[in-house]
Amino acid sequence: MRAVTLSSASIRPYRRHYVGMLRVTTLRKSRSRSVEYRSQYSIRLRIVCESADEMTTTAPRTMAPRRILVDDNVDATESLGTLLKLEGHVVKRAQSGPDALAIVESFTPDVALIDITTPGMDGLELAQLLRLRAQCSQTKLVALTGYADVASRRQCDKRVFDCHLVKPLSLDDLADVLRH
Repeated sequence: MRAVTLSSASIRPYRRHYVGMLRVTTLRKSRSRSVEYRSQYSIRLRIVCESADEMTTTAPRTMAPRRILVDDNVDATESLGTLLKLEGHVVKRAQSGPDALAIVESFTPDVALIDITTPGMDGLELAQLLRLRAQCSQTKLVALTGYADVASRRQCDKRVFDCHLVKPLSLDDLADVLRH
């Protein structure tokens, strides 16, 4: 069990609400009219460790995995993004190649999941541009396609993309790609 300490200094900001309640109670007793008083309180308490051993057993925080999703299908990026966020990933979404390039200016992803058939700038062109950027030199580029045929796999140039996934994505395949 953890010990929680409260000091008078931490309660001091809430005294005015207590005084306000006393005033309302006094008004209510002195007059027959009803007086309504509502307050909402939010109290943050620090948890104090009972021993020094507890402090050493806490695991150091690691940086959350960073992902960028590029797909013109908004529903696909929203659902996959939500799934990844629930798993603890930091996720940015883009609906086009130029949007993705703008995001990468201030966000360096560990993995970029790129639909190869986005309108305007296709996924292969985007991947080539990402490879040229110094901040994306270590980014794993994953091609996403709705086509499983040989022609679409040829479009996913092995020199540019690190791997290729077929939509709809298998969660096991996605987990394997993100893990390695």
